[in-house]
Amino acid sequence: MNIFSENIVFGCGGRFQLWSKIPEKFRSDVVLLVSERLKNSGKLSDFLPIDSLEIIAVPSMEPTISMVEKVREKIGSREISALIAIGGGSVIDCGKMAAIYLEQSNKIHSMREYFEGKYQLQPRERIFFAALPTTAGTGAEVTNNAVIIDDVTAVKKSLRDDSMIADLALIDPELTYDCLQKIVAASGLDSLTQAIECAISRKTTCETRRMASEAFLKVLANLESAYSGDKEAKNIMAYATTLGGVAFRIGGLGAAHGLAHPIGSLRHIAHGEACGILLEHILRINIEAVDKLAGELGFASGNELIEKIVALRNKLGVSDNFRKYDIKQEDFAFIAKNCRSGSMSCNPVAMRDEDIYELLTKIC
Repeated sequence: MNIFSENIVFGCGGRFQLWSKIPEKFRSDVVLLVSERLKNSGKLSDFLPIDSLEIIAVPSMEPTISMVEKVREKIGSREISALIAIGGGSVIDCGKMAAIYLEQSNKIHSMREYFEGKYQLQPRERIFFAALPTTAGTGAEVTNNAVIIDDVTAVKKSLRDDSMIADLALIDPELTYDCLQKIVAASGLDSLTQAIECAISRKTTCETRRMASEAFLKVLANLESAYSGDKEAKNIMAYATTLGGVAFRIGGLGAAHGLAHPIGSLRHIAHGEACGILLEHILRINIEAVDKLAGELGFASGNELIEKIVALRNKLGVSDNFRKYDIKQEDFAFIAKNCRSGSMSCNPVAMRDEDIYELLTKIC
């Protein structure tokens, strides 16, 4: 499968093509959604006519219901023509939800009502949406879902609709070059987790398993160098993350992602770090499937593959447990209840609540 097409563009310097790739009919009222850090960097003016755009900065944290609401409040009753999200997965997910939410014909409903399933979001048709990642990790620029947190209950949901797929996903590895080291680590571990979970997912196909396996090997081989600042490794990480994103959009994920959502939202833990902590433990639970994959990829055993992951995680300074986050036993019920996502159902080994409690007792 050739993952690059008219709407998925990859290449160093690709950001300079952004404006020309937005059809002229969508350039009349364009909103730019970015992180505060990027807004203040002065870099946007290098490749965008920022004097003619409205720029909205959002916090560098996982998007919440109130964040999406605030974007709509700032835009007001205007019918914008395009929304461009430039940032990490959180900025892009916020952009996905804002674009689809802004298009709703009946604007009396709140984002919370859509989040709770009281009303159905209608597909996005009128607003052009473009996504440019500044991290190599989430693959949000090519997926059909957005992860949103309820500010009040700490429940995290992955809302899904094919109209969340960007009309233009422009992956320019140079946008990741100045990424903070801790974000390189967290986002890279997210990418690694996505790739291997997709490769062994119950839902994966021959093609998504092949793509996910390739992505996994590239991340495993290049994340440490990317963390140390190597630009060629960062280029490969950007490619591998996009490849993994296309794969898991179809092939699904697994229990590391299922559990990372409620654990992360409960204690405000970076999603990639939560995945990195969980991955070793989830792979050991799925050792039969990991053994099979390891053989295909040239490892002596599943345990050897897992030890390679553990060694990488340790070099990135990420722990094998959540003890510093003070997750208590009374939190286990919330985690067990809110981990039952599509990712959890794709895990090779079905995990009962008692299995989850046992794992949490070990790592919390």
